Amino acid sequence: MNYKQFLKTKVFSIPPVGKRVDPSLVNPQLFQFQRDIVLWALQKGRAAIFAGTGLGKTLMQCEWARLVGGRVIIFAPLAVSKQTVTEAAKFGISVHYCAESSDVCDGINITNYERLEKFDIRDFNAVVL
Repeated sequence: MNYKQFLKTKVFSIPPVGKRVDPSLVNPQLFQFQRDIVLWALQKGRAAIFAGTGLGKTLMQCEWARLVGGRVIIFAPLAVSKQTVTEAAKFGISVHYCAESSDVCDGINITNYERLEKFDIRDFNAVVL
């Protein structure tokens, strides 16, 4: 076995478990790089978006959640939860703030990490951290 063959044996790959979405369904207000990241994350199904400050992580997570569909919960830091509701609305995305499981509605829900124990994640189609 030569070195290139050896390296090929070390390749680690995780198969996608998400779904493909028609790019025309993505909010046209996203920049191309944001659209590409959202489409990539949707296809992966389980993904992390490590974008730098100011690159639109809030918009990307909300658009991902919208396109996943069903009941989605976002867990975020306390100060970020309500800010996300406001930011998402600017792009026509409805995000509902929840203090406990009885507040949950269909669509995108958000709460802060400190309230994690008040929710059963099995009630959701997807979770965003």
